[in-house]
Amino acid sequence: MQSPDRHDWQIIGSPLTFQLVIEDWLGPISGIIQCQHCCEAAFAHLIGWQGKHCCLRIFALREIPAQAYETYTTNIARDYCDLDRKQLETQALIATAEIKAQLVSVDFAKCAILSVSRERHNPIPTAWQSLTAADFDNWNRYL
Repeated sequence: MQSPDRHDWQIIGSPLTFQLVIEDWLGPISGIIQCQHCCEAAFAHLIGWQGKHCCLRIFALREIPAQAYETYTTNIARDYCDLDRKQLETQALIATAEIKAQLVSVDFAKCAILSVSRERHNPIPTAWQSLTAADFDNWNRYL
């Protein structure tokens, strides 16, 4: 049962559901997630992965202010002549995300959150292509 003071992404066994996938390779690399109970949003970015088909992934989740997410969803639904506008709107939304992130490990083969960090951390966003097994091991020790 959902606790009123916890988001979906803080519940072990819950799915990590992306509202918007920004980058994908064999599953989400980065994107926006939203709590199904309170509708708060967070920016999720990959900080480690391993396993067959890279199905074990660790994400940093940075909460996004409610007003920023509401403005984003309103603006992104509009049609623009400027083809770069939606990308700029997404970058602006990400810039509003909290600096400190909660870490979660996810098994995409089972579609479930495996573990959640108690403390918040500030992992530097890194291109997914440069992540190594050592990155996964490093961040996994905080979960």
